[in-house]
Amino acid sequence: MSTAQEQVIRHVINMSDVDARFILEIIERLISKDKTAVNPAVSDKMKAFQKLETLRGGFPTDFDPDKELAEARDKKYGNFN
Repeated sequence: MSTAQEQVIRHVINMSDVDARFILEIIERLISKDKTAVNPAVSDKMKAFQKLETLRGGFPTDFDPDKELAEARDKKYGNFN
């Protein structure tokens, strides 16, 4: 077992069940990442998750929630004019 694996095990042992379940879900997704090429919905979910992970430190200074909402609505529903 490598040093990195030992460190991971030490951290997981000290985690709450909720945190351990979260880590388990991430590990399972990493293991099954080959299946994401077949299922684009999983790939989209992973992209959204990765975007959320980048925002954990806070939103970028140029973040405009109204613009994001408008773009998401336009992408999903298109233009009805």
